[in-house]
Amino acid sequence: MENFADKVETFLDKQLELYGSLESVFETEKKQLTDMDVEGLWATVAAKKQILGQLTEINRSMMLLIQECGWYPDKEKEELSLSDFISHLPVPQNVKRHLKQIKSTIEHCRDKVFASAMANKHYVQESLLVINDIFTIAKDANSQKNYNVAGQIQNSNATRLINTEV
Repeated sequence: MENFADKVETFLDKQLELYGSLESVFETEKKQLTDMDVEGLWATVAAKKQILGQLTEINRSMMLLIQECGWYPDKEKEELSLSDFISHLPVPQNVKRHLKQIKSTIEHCRDKVFASAMANKHYVQESLLVINDIFTIAKDANSQKNYNVAGQIQNSNATRLINTEV
């Protein structure tokens, strides 16, 4: 079973590395958003897709490992919990503690990545609202009647808005 624990540790270490990479990608994306670097944003999207694909593959591999080990969760639980699996591994407590510590670090990184993603999403939404407001103002300005120096509506024979004589 220590062989399984070593494999789990390898998967967890790779996950931790990928979440760290994803975190730096979101930091880069934040800078690209503020700089309005569209080409850079496309590259960032591709990098995120690649990292998420690798994370998905690691999760699949871990599920296969758990099935290979012959451990199945309680029938009452619908989700397979890595913490439960680690708890049931017949390895020394220090190994279990180490694996749970890595898992906890991954969860912390995942939370930071999620927070960065939400912050970037909020920034994009706010930027789009500002752009939308600018277009609305520009559109409204074009549709309003403009007055010339004489106080008359341009392109109209209407009377003056302001009539003063000196």
